[in-house]
Amino acid sequence: MSDNIINLDDHRPHVAAYVACLDCGKDWIAVAPADTLHFECPDCDKLSGTVVDPSNAEFINLFMRPAKTKAARHKRTVVLLNAQRIINEVAFP
Repeated sequence: MSDNIINLDDHRPHVAAYVACLDCGKDWIAVAPADTLHFECPDCDKLSGTVVDPSNAEFINLFMRPAKTKAARHKRTVVLLNAQRIINEVAFP
């Protein structure tokens, strides 16, 4: 095989997850190998994206702490509400 060809079987399984940046609050759906812990934010380019877990108090604290303005707090609260809605729709279709 050529050095430029990647065998996809070496990078499976992949999962889709709702993630958000701990720095800027941007949220998105990411598809990545199942063992991925940190994601690069498409807005601020930092490696601060993580799976949104609205049931984890530590995550909520880390995610909400950088929000210094009312608008930033609102944006991050909506992300947490979206995550809870996604969880509820999967659990109770």
